[in-house]
Amino acid sequence: MSKNDDLIAVKPKTTSWLRMLLHWTLVYRLPVFRRKPDEYDSLKVSRGANVVYSNESRLEGFSATIVAVVGLGMLVGPLWILNGVKSAEKELAVITGFIFLFFLLTALGTNSRVSEALAVTAAYSAVLMVFLQLGAVGKTG
Repeated sequence: MSKNDDLIAVKPKTTSWLRMLLHWTLVYRLPVFRRKPDEYDSLKVSRGANVVYSNESRLEGFSATIVAVVGLGMLVGPLWILNGVKSAEKELAVITGFIFLFFLLTALGTNSRVSEALAVTAAYSAVLMVFLQLGAVGKTG
């Protein structure tokens, strides 16, 4: 029997809001995220029970892929939007919106603490401000 199948975990694994959302929307019931029951599973559950055995490593990979794609979108998206915006106030509004969205996604989509989410968001905002300055230089030249 593996350590992940314990009834009471010695050290519980914290799950992110995104993982809870995947379970809530029943994504884990899709065939690609299922696994076949092994001999220990069949001992635990009587025949005919409506049990789904999820493949946790595939769910973790899917969750990490979602976070990576959204993260790349959060870096590339502002570049394209800032390229089309002409006024400084609108550029600042775009950057403010992306910073706020990034903080929400970091706080809810990962297992980070609020202080860690704020630190990562501060680094992200510094990158966006560099994008803003590069855009200002390109527009004057």
